Amino acid sequence: MPTSGEWETVGGLFRSLGSPIRVGIVVLLTERDHSVNELVDALAVSQPLVSQHLRVLRSGGIVIGERRGREMIYSLTDPEVSDLVKRAARHRGVGSDASSRARS
Repeated sequence: MPTSGEWETVGGLFRSLGSPIRVGIVVLLTERDHSVNELVDALAVSQPLVSQHLRVLRSGGIVIGERRGREMIYSLTDPEVSDLVKRAARHRGVGSDASSRARS
């Protein structure tokens, strides 16, 4: 049986995913790495809002950022997070085209 500290770690993962925008970011990063500007365009939200959500995902250990020239490129730290989001979508009856739904 996991300890309460281990359950807290699991709970932290779910708190990090606790926003539709953050779920959308994870779905997009499942497809490929993205810059902040690409995420802004794909999600149709402001750059400060995307940056704020990326900070939450970074602090939760879900994404990492790498500077490439003047841009930050983000990627998932673990593909299993993507699987978790896909399974949650299926559990809630969301269609297989989760990326288009995450953007809407």
